[in-house]
Amino acid sequence: MPSPPPPPPPTPHHPAAQTCKQFLEALLAGKFTGAEDQAYLGRIASAVLLHGTPNVLKLTRGNGTIAVYTRRVTPCLVRVKKSQTNKRLAAARKELRAACSGAALARAPPDEEEEGVAEPPPRGVPSAGQQVGLLEVAGLSQRGFALIRRIFRGARLGMASVSELRGARKRMQALPAKNVTVNSAGAYIANLSLEVQERVSSLCAAEQFIERHILDDNGRPVPKTTLFTDTDASNLGVLSGCPPPEMKDVHLTLGLDKGGSPPSVKVVVGLINQERPNDPNNTILAAVCPCDKDNYDDIDSMLKTLVPQVTELLVGGLLVGGERRAVRLFPTGGYDALCTVLGHKGASATMPCLKCLSTRAPSVEHATLDAQYLTLQDVVGERTLRLATQYCNLEWPGQGSGGRCTGGDTASERQLAHLSVERRPLLPADPRQIVVIPLHITLGVTGRLLVLATECVIKCNGDEAGLRFAHRLAALLRNKVGVKPVPYHGGGFIGRDCHRIGDRSDAISQLLLSDLTEEYHTAYKHAWLLWNRVRKPLNRAAVATAEEVRQFRADTTAFVTHLKRAFPWLSVSPKLHLLLCHAAEFMQRYGSTGLYGEQAIEAWHGRYGQSARNYCCSSELASAAAFMRAMALARDASESDLARYGPTRKSAARAARNATSAGDKRRRENREVVPVCAAKEDKAKRDREKWADDLHAKAADTMRAQLRRENKRARKR
Repeated sequence: MPSPPPPPPPTPHHPAAQTCKQFLEALLAGKFTGAEDQAYLGRIASAVLLHGTPNVLKLTRGNGTIAVYTRRVTPCLVRVKKSQTNKRLAAARKELRAACSGAALARAPPDEEEEGVAEPPPRGVPSAGQQVGLLEVAGLSQRGFALIRRIFRGARLGMASVSELRGARKRMQALPAKNVTVNSAGAYIANLSLEVQERVSSLCAAEQFIERHILDDNGRPVPKTTLFTDTDASNLGVLSGCPPPEMKDVHLTLGLDKGGSPPSVKVVVGLINQERPNDPNNTILAAVCPCDKDNYDDIDSMLKTLVPQVTELLVGGLLVGGERRAVRLFPTGGYDALCTVLGHKGASATMPCLKCLSTRAPSVEHATLDAQYLTLQDVVGERTLRLATQYCNLEWPGQGSGGRCTGGDTASERQLAHLSVERRPLLPADPRQIVVIPLHITLGVTGRLLVLATECVIKCNGDEAGLRFAHRLAALLRNKVGVKPVPYHGGGFIGRDCHRIGDRSDAISQLLLSDLTEEYHTAYKHAWLLWNRVRKPLNRAAVATAEEVRQFRADTTAFVTHLKRAFPWLSVSPKLHLLLCHAAEFMQRYGSTGLYGEQAIEAWHGRYGQSARNYCCSSELASAAAFMRAMALARDASESDLARYGPTRKSAARAARNATSAGDKRRRENREVVPVCAAKEDKAKRDREKWADDLHAKAADTMRAQLRRENKRARKR
């Protein structure tokens, strides 16, 4: 028989609940002193205080007094600074996670974000390929990246693993746009057109493609109404990189320069239709060619691989938002490099200017040409530009004169046969689109003004006084201005130092006060004043207004005119001629000179030298090839590719970071003195003395030549 079911459990007996009066008496008697009791008492106090959220609380103390507490609501500030913003965000995240565990915080719409509110986490993370590009830009190895990923738990943030990076690198290296070809001359990008198209498409996808216009004489953009077609590809202007103004186009710069350590020629392509086009991360390194010399034959062998690719780019055009556009090509680089590429004889030629037909100086032999085309020494007068076919790649020496040569045996007629272009141009170019090289003009004019100071001292007080001044000037530049000449290119100054010298030119004028007559001192000080007005808009990478262009034209004319009038021995060089006669024209037509400048090429010299230890191979050519392959991967980490993943830092206001007080640590005199070894200090002193001796020698030669000219004119009288 089944056993009977067990009896039900007895019902528990709950003690009768105490009344509030009994609980209060027990609490005052000190019966709840345990740790567990204290926790419950806290909860009871919270429940009492939060129940109904009273605005007035009355507390009776042991002596019978009553304390009254009244709620006062203080509104929070709507806009706060960074520290309080971060605290509020942290508190909000904590409360939301506690209330809704596991829920992801959504990003606020852009139109709802207010100033002073910290930006929420970005959407997504860079892809593995873009992270590979970041490693190449930063010069970080995969092992170092893996260490950072492990320590900071980067897997939660989307940082790729080593295996993912290796797979992405392998896939990227197989892409046609990332291929690099190597021959005996150097390492080259395999498909220039494909790489430029990839960069343009990336800018369009990120909505960072900026339209660059051609301006008319009134400073208004010329309307672009036509697209590039196959029929236009055979046009001679298109083949030379100069399509019609009304045709939609993409502005590209192409330049080369020899430099760096170890020395090599870098060929750089810049895309002007973007912000900061001179940033190395926004340019394309097309070739690296290790070399000792960069004469015409050497450059010819280096460019044989790139010239067909450039022609293909000009003929094929580029796609922008589904529209086929022409390529507008702007040759840039140093003056000597441009002369070599265009087959020009250089600064010593009879017609040294690359854009016009002005002769170097007045001469009896070329008096006819001097009268017809003017000379570089003429400050006023309209120049005769070279024909558009002068540097067309299809034209050979002598065929670009456009019928100016009439035949004959005189020197002027022989000069008209070639116009100082005696070799075949290596790349196509239109004279109007040759960049006026603002960086090299700045370097040249700054150096010339320093030499001019020594020349003025020699003119007033003699040769020995000029030598003493040169040494004092070297010490001043080192101690007060804080610059030193570079140990190459004749001891010049880099671009940043030239701007620093210009900003502190008053110190040089003050040093000259006791060595010059009042006339020469005032003239020299005024020369620096005019140059500083010209220097800044010349190098500014921004589109100038019509009023700024007019002011720039007036300042350049006033600067060169003042130099010729106050210092009659000064000769106008080709760079000074470019500044006087062509810089304002270029700025008026294209809106800026700094945007199209050659700064990016110089920046690549520095990056190549700094990264040389990361790409050590058996030969310089192999190292150049390894560097080119790495930079091909780095192009996937450009600003346009990474803009969607992180906040963009806005540029500070002008002079916002300048020292404002006498005790500011940013001032040189307030910085901690870093000890320097005696050997290094001795070498720096010898370098300054050599620079001063060379400066004095150059100035003395100029003044001796001027003295001979003056004596010759005196004898003729």
